[in-house]
Amino acid sequence: MNKLKQAQVFTPPWATNQMIDMLDQKLLSDHETFFFEPTCGDGAMLVVIVDRIFNELLKKYGDKTQALADTLFKFYAIELDAELVPKARKRIYDWAVSKIERELSELEMYLIARSLQQSIENRDFFEAMNHPIDAPSGAKAISRKLRNKTRRL
Repeated sequence: MNKLKQAQVFTPPWATNQMIDMLDQKLLSDHETFFFEPTCGDGAMLVVIVDRIFNELLKKYGDKTQALADTLFKFYAIELDAELVPKARKRIYDWAVSKIERELSELEMYLIARSLQQSIENRDFFEAMNHPIDAPSGAKAISRKLRNKTRRL
């Protein structure tokens, strides 16, 4: 695990924003587009991505609750370092709670946490992709989308 720690690179928010700026911004609110982060670390890059998705969905819907609900289902992230996964989940959880301007019920807190438990996993990206049957659901959706695109070409 020591070698793993030496190989970690954490992308600063400004770099993440520059990468997202290169995308067609309509992709952020397109219901068919999902974002995959294969090495999410502590979630610093992921929170920028999620915030940008949320802002575009908020423009589209004009409703924070709907924008937040859809945002939490538009990404999937994997991290090899098991120590970082809870940090990434907590970072996105805190971000989501900050978007709600009222006290959350226990059920709402549970649903957000459960969603993040499924969306941010401790997995080895290369191992997961080598076993398509066992691949994470988010990765399966991405694989289907790529297969469909290549068939059209």
